[in-house]
Amino acid sequence: MSVLRLLLCTAGVDSPACAGRALVSASLHGQLGAMSLLLGHGVSARAENSGALRAAAGAGKLEAVRLLLQHGADSRAAGGAAIREAAEGGYGAVVAALAEAGGKAVAKRAARGQVVLEVQGVAGGCRERQEGRG
Repeated sequence: MSVLRLLLCTAGVDSPACAGRALVSASLHGQLGAMSLLLGHGVSARAENSGALRAAAGAGKLEAVRLLLQHGADSRAAGGAAIREAAEGGYGAVVAALAEAGGKAVAKRAARGQVVLEVQGVAGGCRERQEGRG
C-alpha cells in the first residue's frame, strides 16, 4: 500500500481509466485500505461503469461492496450486473446489500441455508457462501 500511496502523492492519478482499473483490482481482492486511498484521491466509485462494484460483488467482498456503495457506486450499472454476479456466486449477504441499495432482486431464505434468488431473469437456489470463499 505504501507504493500506491507514493505513486498517488508523487505522480498523481494520471488518467481516469488507469485509476478506475486500479480501483477494480483493489475491489476484486477486498483491499479496503487501497480502495479508501484511491477513493480519497478522487477516483470515482462509478468508474468503469461501476466495474469495481461488479468485481467486489462477484468475489463476495461484502465490506468492499459497502464501501463502494457509500461512495456512490451504482448498484444498477451495466444492467444490474453486480447483483447478478453476487447471486450466481452464492453471496446472499452481498445480494441483500445491493438490493437494499436499489438493485433489482428478490431474495428469500429457504430451508437449509439456501437463498432462493430472482435477479433480473436469473432464478434459482444457491448455497450462501462466506465472503471471498468459494
